[in-house]
Amino acid sequence: MGEVSIRWFSAGYQSGRGYGEVAADLEKALNYFTQAIELGSIQSMRTLGQLYYNGRDHIPADVAKAVRYFEMAAERGCGQSMHMLGGLHHTDNLYIC
Repeated sequence: MGEVSIRWFSAGYQSGRGYGEVAADLEKALNYFTQAIELGSIQSMRTLGQLYYNGRDHIPADVAKAVRYFEMAAERGCGQSMHMLGGLHHTDNLYIC
């Protein structure tokens, strides 16, 4: 992952969690993660997969979106995303072939 995509990932992570006096802003976080993904950030792919799998605040859980992001990361070698896809296959009766 390049230096620029790391910066976008960090901005997304900080925006999603909030820090200091700054409240969490998930819309900003989604924007930053999306920009990081465009630059090849596997961490951002996995993170958006987790966000859509669990849902948070005004972002509802969306298994189809979660699978899409986990697949993107898994195709690039992310073991955690592969694990999540296996778990989804088992618990949510997904048949991903």
